[in-house]
Amino acid sequence: MYWIIGADKQEYGPADEEELRQWIYQNRANSKTSVRLDGEEEWHLLSDFDEFSEDLLNSMFEREEKNLGFYHMEFGELLGRSWDMLMSNFALLAGASFLVWIINYSISFVPVIGTPVSLVLYGPLYGGLYALFLKVKRGKQAVLEDAFGGFGPVFIQLALTPIVSGLLAALSGIVAIIAMVLYAQGVISNILFVPMFGLGLIPSVYLTVCWAFALPLVIDRRMDFLDAMKLSFRKVNDRWFHVCFVLIGVWLVAFIGFLFCLVGAVITVPLGIGMFVLVYEEVFKHE
Repeated sequence: MYWIIGADKQEYGPADEEELRQWIYQNRANSKTSVRLDGEEEWHLLSDFDEFSEDLLNSMFEREEKNLGFYHMEFGELLGRSWDMLMSNFALLAGASFLVWIINYSISFVPVIGTPVSLVLYGPLYGGLYALFLKVKRGKQAVLEDAFGGFGPVFIQLALTPIVSGLLAALSGIVAIIAMVLYAQGVISNILFVPMFGLGLIPSVYLTVCWAFALPLVIDRRMDFLDAMKLSFRKVNDRWFHVCFVLIGVWLVAFIGFLFCLVGAVITVPLGIGMFVLVYEEVFKHE
């Protein structure tokens, strides 16, 4: 028989092996839990008991599967779920996606102020679009006005999120920037440019993927942009390659429509956004 000290610092027991195994799978006990045998006074870590080593390992894998559920979601399944969501709300989702894109794209052509204004509005526009997709995905009543929900209390946080994260990611790739400048001026040859540029891009790409979910976090959870960047980084950092490969597929789906004179983008852009939102939900559903 066994006694344990729970998370509330209270003793629980006596429990036989089977009951203690249930506590492990219920997350009431883990490898760091203090355990003693009935009739003894000395406490040990649960990981010191060989009879529970396999259960602790299996429990750890189960928790990881819950946290990383989308890793086990086939790409086809992800695409299919997004397709079903889009087809069930095609006019709303496709219309909102096109409207947000055309507004942001058109503003960038305004002389002098177009580009900076477009950069400032990017976060609120696409943050609102993510919020719309999230409402639809969660089965809530959604209207076109929801796509512009970023123009509210979290406007500044949404505006700062892509600007700050993009600037920091760009600065982290300073070696790549230097390589481009030197190459343009003829200072370095192709032989030096390729490795310098490639190595310089690594930190920039890494941070871009780590902060990919900061924008939906701000609009969905009303977080400050720095807190959203920290949370996104923490959740993605330990499984960066998995997230990167999924996002590459999502972005390819979103932009493949532009190869067909923009017509296909009416379908592929909202389809890609839907996939991105589904991945976001899987990554943060237990957070």
